[in-house]
Amino acid sequence: MQGNLKRGFTLTELLVVMAITVILAGMLLPVLAQAKSAAKREVDLSNLKQSTLGALLYSSDHDDTTPFCPWPDFYANAARFIPYTKSRSIFKNPVSPFGIGTWQQRQGNNPFGNFMEDPSSNCVGNIAKSALGRKEFFADVYPPLDYQWNDSLTERAGGATCIGPHWGDPLTVAAVDLGITQSSARIANIAKVALWSDFPSIGTQWPGGCVDGNCEHGSDTEPAMANYWGKNFKGFFGTRSNVSYFDGHADSASVHQLHPCGKETCEDANGLRTDFRAAGFTWASESVQ
Repeated sequence: MQGNLKRGFTLTELLVVMAITVILAGMLLPVLAQAKSAAKREVDLSNLKQSTLGALLYSSDHDDTTPFCPWPDFYANAARFIPYTKSRSIFKNPVSPFGIGTWQQRQGNNPFGNFMEDPSSNCVGNIAKSALGRKEFFADVYPPLDYQWNDSLTERAGGATCIGPHWGDPLTVAAVDLGITQSSARIANIAKVALWSDFPSIGTQWPGGCVDGNCEHGSDTEPAMANYWGKNFKGFFGTRSNVSYFDGHADSASVHQLHPCGKETCEDANGLRTDFRAAGFTWASESVQ
């Protein structure tokens, strides 16, 4: 009869099983976290590619020319491309903590003021009349935007003159540059010319502007904002950001590739730009042409 008795687990055996389970979980969780991050990075890359396709289709319908540069209202370009992308959501980075859009956070929800441009203004090309106000980021026209348009994609001034909220002085009139074609003499290599990029790609981009209180622009208000995007911020994917290019491809780039001097705008010993927004242009440093 004793042969039919069932033996249970001892306390020691249960503790061993639990310890093994904890060890395995500790080994697997980082791997799963990395896989999740990699998946989001690929979604972001896909969104950038689709956003770029929208930009190229728009250009095809407008004499192969990109939109005139509405610096710094890059959400205006996103709004222009929606008829081609058929989606507002592809302008979002899936790891961005700003549901309103990183660019809306920069221009409309920063400590210095709301500088969102009215989409019916000639500063952005009279895109549409918004039923929502500046406080709501004109969200019925502008999609939430986590990508930065390359404001080097311009040919010459004269697209429009305007009085936008950026300039402070209501009497200030700004010239808006016209767009550019892939065959422009200003371009050395379209495969190196950035179109869209994750924003921000480095923590020094306004309204941060500083590293450890040393301000690139010399403003005495900026040191307190040095960590606006997060302390030592160097991209949403570790020290990397996704970038799409004028020839239609997209790829991941390190913060050193994008900002070789560690701040937003970089120059070589001759004063020629080396940051990624100059790459591929004839007027940039030879090292990035």
